[in-house]
Parts: sequence; structure tokens; C-alpha cells
Amino acid sequence: MVEDKRGNGTAAETSPNNDRGPHQVAAEASEIVRAALTESSLFRMTAQGLYWDPGEEKAPTWLSPYFDVLAHTRDVDGGQWGLLLSWRDLDHRVHEWAMPLAALGGGREEIWRALLAGGLRITPTPAGREKLAQYLSTVKVQGRALAVARIGWHLRSAAAAAFVLPDRTYGESAYERIRWQTENRSETPYRCAGGLDDWRHHIGGRCKGNSRLVFGLSAGFAAPLLQIAGQESGGLHFVGSSRSGKTTILHVAGSVWGGGGGISGYLRSWRSTANSLEAVAEAHCDTLLCLDELGQVNAREAGEVAYMLANGTGKSRARRDGSARRATQWRVLFLSSGEVSLTDKMAEAGMRPRAGHEVRLVDIPAAAGAGHGAFENLDGSATAGDFADELRGAATTLCYGTPIRHYLELLIQQYAADLNPLAERLSASRAHFLAEHLPGDASGQVRSVCGRFALVAEAGKLATEFGITGWPEREASWAAAVCFRAWLARRGTAGDQEIEAGIRQVRAFIEAHGSSRFEAAWETDAANANSLSDRSVVDRTVNRVGFRRKKGDIWQYLVMPEQWRSEVAKGYDAPALAHAMIERGFMEGDRAGKSSTPIAVPGHSKMRLYLLTPKLLDGDC
Repeated sequence: MVEDKRGNGTAAETSPNNDRGPHQVAAEASEIVRAALTESSLFRMTAQGLYWDPGEEKAPTWLSPYFDVLAHTRDVDGGQWGLLLSWRDLDHRVHEWAMPLAALGGGREEIWRALLAGGLRITPTPAGREKLAQYLSTVKVQGRALAVARIGWHLRSAAAAAFVLPDRTYGESAYERIRWQTENRSETPYRCAGGLDDWRHHIGGRCKGNSRLVFGLSAGFAAPLLQIAGQESGGLHFVGSSRSGKTTILHVAGSVWGGGGGISGYLRSWRSTANSLEAVAEAHCDTLLCLDELGQVNAREAGEVAYMLANGTGKSRARRDGSARRATQWRVLFLSSGEVSLTDKMAEAGMRPRAGHEVRLVDIPAAAGAGHGAFENLDGSATAGDFADELRGAATTLCYGTPIRHYLELLIQQYAADLNPLAERLSASRAHFLAEHLPGDASGQVRSVCGRFALVAEAGKLATEFGITGWPEREASWAAAVCFRAWLARRGTAGDQEIEAGIRQVRAFIEAHGSSRFEAAWETDAANANSLSDRSVVDRTVNRVGFRRKKGDIWQYLVMPEQWRSEVAKGYDAPALAHAMIERGFMEGDRAGKSSTPIAVPGHSKMRLYLLTPKLLDGDC
């Protein structure tokens, strides 16, 4: 805050950050030559800018154009102090920046870059910039603002909710501003172009009847609902052949939040290190993250990165002095595309995915089955390629970013006083979606994924109620149901994926080693008894894992306990796998409820064995 030498006014009163034109602001400011209220009285702020005026018959030194210091900023714990600065660029557009005071303690280059990038021309001389830093260090202002280190929701209570974007806060208190404070004021993807009617005409309305497009757009509106619904971060991966339209899905979904800034618009690339994706994820907290081309990520890092994004926390790191840095944190719903699935990508490095991977990054076939790649309805376009080009062009250059602004504003208006009704609505809609689409024998993993699809469906419905999408009432629910069924069909089962993979491994082991590593003890015994000349069945078994015997014309396999744990069921929960196989009829347990069965094997003492049934090799999981 700067004060009139006569005590008649403040910089806030003549701030360019209001509805008056720049010429009127400059005229009012020029009426009074004001001295900055700092620990030094040698700074003057005028309509022409900030000056260092030491007097003593020396000419004042110009430091910068006019700008306002609106408030001191600090976090909820009284730390991370900063200054909320405001100025107009050469095109008279207002810029605001919550500058952390800690940035003044180093080389200060980030401060000068941020101001220059925002159109505030500052003195080029080192001595002048030293004076400007002195001014920023000593300026005093009465206003206070809450500084937050990440964008997204900041919920102090169910009745005090605010959503922070880099350039605007929705739901901030009338008594206190809330601003995103960062030392590096880098460009963000949350840009806007066109109006809501433009977006609805060129993008939203044209997606009707296309399950993948509607689902992708609904996911954009679902991202801010993760925390309110109590759901974890997670991803939705559109997998399909090249030129199938999967990247267009991401462009369309990304247009809800932003675009412009180059060819890729709102999209980011998988071609990043795990460390850089941490910063990307935090910059998309509570918003939609779109990652294109999974095939470009390092195969050895693919699984780790998927887990990291879904878990919402980056690595813990130390400062130079050994103290712990603040770990990056986020909640994010991310859309992904690629010609390969996460399982395929990890297989390139010889790695096997866990069930947690498929829950965190859900594979949805990009092809919708209508002969047009990812599309079912071309909305009058001659070809699927033309339709994709039209949507992609609109999403990257014509209209983007406005839908989420309207959505957040209406969401805050309706629910900011109390978020509990919204949470109850999301819970009820989830229960309804699960009751309608979840198979009766579904595992906990499938139930969790179905819940994510339910959230996307309700978010699309909410956006439709707000008049944003231009869709029929049931459009988003239809699209989510179609995509969920496509995921389930690709998965092949509603059961526990770890169990299904374990059963496939056991079957593959029998198929590969059934005749070489299972001793035919009963046939050997019979051959010895009959003194057969053909001794092929009595050849010694190398690296034996168990035994086999004939049941009519079918071989039955019996696995020794240690070999079951260390080799046949290696990498899985062996007891849980055995129990599941007994329930499915792929293994016989004993009458005492144990998974292994005591069996007398010819030429050996009585032993407990895992008795696999012929049904296992039928190929029906």
C-alpha cells in the first residue's frame, strides 16, 4: 500500500485493478505525488511509475511502471509470507501475482522474469533492480490475503469452500482474498477462448451420440468432484490403433479446462520423467490432466508413474542442509491415450503389472465398434477423419476453458454454503450406477472402477443440468455405462485380477511343463509291475515339481507344497490363489478344509499335494 504524503489516500483507491479505464486511473494517480510507506521515505509511486528519489539534488531513478501492492499474503499457519501485486500490461490487461517473499532472498531472477513476462517493464540496471527489491522488501500494506501453494479445492469447513485457479478464485470470502502463490510464475494451460455458446456449438453439442467423447468430456467435469465424493485419484486410458481418434478424445476433454499455447493445446505428453510428472500432477490438482501417447514413457518407469499419479504424492526429498522438502501432493483425474496398454508397456521391460495398476489406470478400448474408430456419430462430417480434425481444431484454437469457469461458478453458487448435499448426491448416484451396472460376482477392484465411472456419469449430468453441455439428460450416464461395459469386456472377468492372472499362470505352467516336470509315478509303478519293454514312462523326471496320473484318458496334476509356493504360484498370494481355485473347481481340497490333500504316491511316502482338476485346462476362467 502506498500513502499520500498528506495522508489522503491509498494505492488501492487508485489501483488499476478495478473497472475504471487506464487513462482515468493514470489521471487520478497523477494528481498526487505519493511516497511509498516503507522503512525508507526515498521511494515515490506516481502515475509514471515507481522512483527512487534520494534528494540531494540528484535526479530520481525510475524503477518500474505503476503497480499496486494489494495485500500481504500468508498461509493458514502464518508462514509462506508474500505480496499480492497487481499491474496492467501495455494492452491494459490486469495481471495479479502472489509473490513469495522468499524469492527476494536469492538471486531474484525469477521475480524479474515473472514481472517482465506479465508485461511490467522494469529497470534493466542491476543497481535499479536492487532498489526495486528493497522496495518490495519494505513496503507496508494493510490488506491480507490467504496464500495457497497449489490450485484446486481449499476446504476449511463444509461451509467454507474455495476453488483456486492460477488467475481466479471461486468462492473466496468477502473478507479475504485467496491466491495461488508460486515463485515461478510459469505459463499454465488454464487459458480461455471463445464463449460458452461457441464451445457448446463447436464441441459439446457435436459430441452427442459418441460414447467416448461424451465420457471424456464428463471426466473433465468430474475432476473437481473427486475430493467431495471421497474418491482417490485415478486414470482412464483410451487404447487403440493409430489414427483411431483416441487423441481427439483427449483434446475434446481438455477443452473443458483450457487450450491454446501451441499445437498440443491442453494436452501434456507421457514422454516425461517421473520427477517432471510430479510437478505436472501438482499443477493439475483437482483438475483434469490429459497425457497423450503412453508408448513414449520409459517402460521401466511406466508402472511406477501410474502408481505415483494415482497415489497423489511425490517422492520425499532433502534440501542441501539435509532437512526435508515439502513433498508434492495432488488429487487428479487423468485421461490417457496410447496404442498399447500399461500391461503391454511394462512387459517391454520384462515387468509384470499388479492388480493395482489396472485399478489406477483403466483400459478403455478407443474403438466404439461403429466402423468410425472412436466415434459412433459423425454429426454431418463426411468422414471420421474430418470429424476428428474439426473437433481438434475447435478445441485447440477456437473455444476452450470457458465450460469449467461456468461449472465452478454455478457449483460454488449452489453448494458453497454447504457441500454435504453435493456429497450426498454423489453417493446416491454412485449407489444407483453400481446397482444398475455392477455384476453380482464383481470383485472389490471392479467395484472401485465402477465407482469412478459413476462419478464421471454424475459429473456429466450435473454439467448438463447447469446448461453447459447441450446434451439430453441421460447422455452422460449412457456414455459411462457403454465405456464401463467395454472395459469389463476387455478385462475378461469381473473377478479379482490378481486371482485371474494367477490362474492363467498355473495353467500356462501345466501347458509348458506337464510332461517334463511332473513324475508319472503311478504309470512308473505299473510299468515296473508288468515288466514292460517300453520304458518311456519311467524316465527320470528332472526338476520335479509334482506328479501326474491318468484319470481315464485325461492327465491329472499334483503339485508339491514348496514347489507350489516357490514356482507354480510364484509372484502371487499362494494360499489365496489355492483357495480361489478350489472355489472355482480348478483344485480339490481335503475334507478338513485345507487346500492340499494327503495322497499316497507310489514309490514315495504319503504326502500332501495340491490336486489340480482337469477343468483347469479347459480354458474357462
